[in-house]
Amino acid sequence: MKDSGMNPWNKEEVEATVENYFSMLLKELQGDPYNKTAFRKKLIAVLEKRNSSAVELKHQTISAVLLTLGLPYIKGYKPLDNYQIMLLKVIDEFLKKNPAILSGLIRFAQKSPATPVQRDLFFRNVVVDPPSRLTKISRNRRLLIQRMMKKYDFISMEAMNLPLAEGGIRFVADFERSRLIHEGAYRLADQIKILPKDQQLESPCDIHSF
Repeated sequence: MKDSGMNPWNKEEVEATVENYFSMLLKELQGDPYNKTAFRKKLIAVLEKRNSSAVELKHQTISAVLLTLGLPYIKGYKPLDNYQIMLLKVIDEFLKKNPAILSGLIRFAQKSPATPVQRDLFFRNVVVDPPSRLTKISRNRRLLIQRMMKKYDFISMEAMNLPLAEGGIRFVADFERSRLIHEGAYRLADQIKILPKDQQLESPCDIHSF
């Protein structure tokens, strides 16, 4: 009988899980359809001693690592900040050995965002509870995270993506209008203002709201 994942994972198991995860992530970033259940079953057949729940939790810890590094992660696997330093090392080794995967992440960071035709009235999926405080981590883990963040500086790549930045400004302005309309402040909603680019450089904010 397969266990629930309470026994420590060995490096071979973690490597197989990381490869499985990134295969799904690349498809998601490229917009290719895929089936999470099929990928999970394929992985379980390789691991032998791990069940579906254990694999699900491990996938969530991989999401947490990618979130920490500023990298995109699979939407269906909510980050679970309960990972060991071995997972960081395996992900680092995997990206080093698979430049095509890393290139896919870079292309995603440089990609111009698509503008939705219609958004939810009050952006219900945007307003969420604040994240909980991270647990204290070891010095070795912290140093490894810092080194990997410098190597995979995904955040800086996105910062240089001007269409993405402009899309973000428009998104926030639309959100503010929606919020004010939801609160009945229709007159103020009409006065939301995106500053011209030359003024954005001189101002601490890009948008004037209420």
